[in-house]
Amino acid sequence: MKTALRLTAALLLAAPFVCDLAAADKKKPVAPVAAGSYSPVAKFDLNKNGILEPEEIALIEKDAALMEKYDLNKNGKIDEGERSAMQDSLKAAPGAGMKKKK
Repeated sequence: MKTALRLTAALLLAAPFVCDLAAADKKKPVAPVAAGSYSPVAKFDLNKNGILEPEEIALIEKDAALMEKYDLNKNGKIDEGERSAMQDSLKAAPGAGMKKKK
């Protein structure tokens, strides 16, 4: 009985800390959006973590307009340097996945 009571008390005391740790993963700092900023690759950042993952790059490679802009060596693939340029574009315009207001 004492063991069950101690275990229950320990769980009740630890619960707020465990919940805070779980919530901390979901909280991401939100950078202010510069007026009129737009990154054409932002819509491909599906998980909105600010980093272009390989799966997201594969989607970009299917977009002809973006390939025209970022595939500098015209080989049909986004290479490391080209990916870096896209990543810089994404960082330069945080929140750019939002539509521009008219």
